Amino acid sequence: MVLRLTDAQNATILAIAETIVGPLPDDVAKDIVSEHMDTVRNLSEGTDEAAGTPTEDELLATTQVHPRELGLLASVEVMLHKLPKDRWSEFEKVLYLLSTGWGTKVVTASARMVPFHELTVGEREDALRNLTLSSFAKVRSLFQVFKALVSFCMFAKTRSVHGKLNPLWENLHYPGRPEEKKRPPRSQFWEPTFEDMTAMAKVAGKGNPITLETDVVVIGSGAGGGVVGTSAELAQAGHRVLVLEKAVYFHPADASFNELQGFWDHYESAALLTSEDLSMMLLAGSASLPPPHELCHEWATTYNLPYFKSQAFQDAISTVCTRAGVSAEAVLHNVPNQVLLDGAIKLGYPVEAVPQNTNGHVHECGFCTLGCPYGEKQGSHVTWLRDAADAGAKFVDGCYVDKVTYVKDAASGVEATVLNGSVRLVVKAKTVVCCAGSLHTPALLLRSGLRNPNIGRHLRLHPVATEAITHPSVAQWLIHADKTTTNVVWKGDYERLEYLGDALIEYLVVTYAYIAHPTWQPGALTDWKGATVSNDALGKAALICFHIDQIMLTGSMRLDPLLVDKLADLKRLHAEGSSERPHVTMPKIFADGFEALCAAVFLDAGCDLHVIRDIFLGPLLSVVGPDAVAHVTRKNTPKPVDISPPPTLSTTDAAGENVEEDNLRHGEDVRNNDNDEAAVKPEPARVSHISTHQQPIEIIEIEDSDDE
Repeated sequence: MVLRLTDAQNATILAIAETIVGPLPDDVAKDIVSEHMDTVRNLSEGTDEAAGTPTEDELLATTQVHPRELGLLASVEVMLHKLPKDRWSEFEKVLYLLSTGWGTKVVTASARMVPFHELTVGEREDALRNLTLSSFAKVRSLFQVFKALVSFCMFAKTRSVHGKLNPLWENLHYPGRPEEKKRPPRSQFWEPTFEDMTAMAKVAGKGNPITLETDVVVIGSGAGGGVVGTSAELAQAGHRVLVLEKAVYFHPADASFNELQGFWDHYESAALLTSEDLSMMLLAGSASLPPPHELCHEWATTYNLPYFKSQAFQDAISTVCTRAGVSAEAVLHNVPNQVLLDGAIKLGYPVEAVPQNTNGHVHECGFCTLGCPYGEKQGSHVTWLRDAADAGAKFVDGCYVDKVTYVKDAASGVEATVLNGSVRLVVKAKTVVCCAGSLHTPALLLRSGLRNPNIGRHLRLHPVATEAITHPSVAQWLIHADKTTTNVVWKGDYERLEYLGDALIEYLVVTYAYIAHPTWQPGALTDWKGATVSNDALGKAALICFHIDQIMLTGSMRLDPLLVDKLADLKRLHAEGSSERPHVTMPKIFADGFEALCAAVFLDAGCDLHVIRDIFLGPLLSVVGPDAVAHVTRKNTPKPVDISPPPTLSTTDAAGENVEEDNLRHGEDVRNNDNDEAAVKPEPARVSHISTHQQPIEIIEIEDSDDE
């Protein structure tokens, strides 16, 4: 497919890129970088983890790199060549719509009816944000496609248009190539030998297919095809084995580890392969994870497949792991995975490192996605297929299998194409083994005329973007991390968490009110509790204190721009300490999210009530102003009291100096002063950090006025 972007399409793509990864205004960049640097300093305090990290000036420079500087349009055009024809047709239509005023309005609900590239940066940001709020899954996924495409082409480019190193790499201290140790010479790598298709095509004659005969033809050379084609099982037993591989072989010594080129060379559709609705991009992993015990048990009991709980199956797994050098002993975790591992251990979760096929080598180069620079990863091409080659097996690369052929009810071989699809290949075989992977084996079987209704219907894709709290209408996922895994499997949904969170919050509020206000009658306590645990109060706490709207994917048009603006006003007024409140009906989903979040933290903290009290009670009380409970008391919202030994609280006074208050308010009488009948306007909430056995947690605390 020859693809050429038009001027209008180029203008649209560049405008999208400028919106997502373009230069930031100076004030915005300074705020973001300053916040990031504060976070780095807080997290690395007392350690040397901040050593070698980018400086503030380097990060500021990163925010000013323009997509044009890296020739982004040319990179995007190259990557789009990998799109299937039908997918490119869809993408082309979207680009056309965004190049028109009416199309931009229809697709993005933009503020003005002008082509996307004529919108202001702010209007473009709102337009792209609207895509994520669409009620149509494909429209929501458009933003993810745009974001992934332009971000990858921006960060993966090696050099700028001026021939200099990518300034993003330079400022972020990214080396761009393996530097763990010196790469071995070419002679230390084993290199397979492939059948010479060019010579065979000449012998067959122009227009004639190449015809080969074998005992066993194996389609695919990966984790499945490699094992099937082993010397011990087939080739070494005297069978003629021919392995057909769609990809083209690249020698590890020739790898430049250029990310753009690497993804183009080594990944299906240059890593642009997506599900039909664009909701998920498909990539392979680098882990060597045996089927979990729970999964084998399910297969054996639910689906009546007892083999998966047999000793024979366990022996087979052990054989594969031994030959492939699979072990967790040499795994060194990066910082995020080590934090995950340590946290799981502290919480008492069963956790273990995911084994890798490094044959006992400490392997932390960080470039495994683009191949192994040291020849240490024990993929099938250097283990099983090497054994097969030593026993006489033959290989064809760059071979696309069109279909399996049959004689009566038995497979008789395959029909394929080689040499970039220019020459047909016919293989006659006694046995055909399809190991084209979970994506392509079903497609091959369907192309071959098989009509079993189960073919291709049971593929399950595993998302790596974690969904923490999920609606019951959405499929539940088994979540694993890259180099660590736990056996904690969450099969519930957010409504179950909401049920628990509702009870927890009510307990906290009732206990607090009962202890803090011993003179209140049951009616007053009930009224105050009702106002505090209302959808309005919980929703405001979720938005103002936890910014839950920024991490929720609702797929609902209820979150229209008008509502978003009102919520922004609500946050602004609260931050300013104003008692004014914009008229906005708080969607119940935010209150539900607050309750579910509370329950999730409670469970993660080992059902520790003190933890959720420290995290959630202060923020909740901070949004319940005196107007909401005027019929109960005309006093300011009462201060929280400690119902357990108090933690150390670090606050900041008006002059900006840190003040340590050990045992703040401990033992004081916090009852309202009954002699003071005047309503007191609450001071603005201020952020403090509370020191517990966990990491510092940001809370909101309301102080009494000085004149009370």
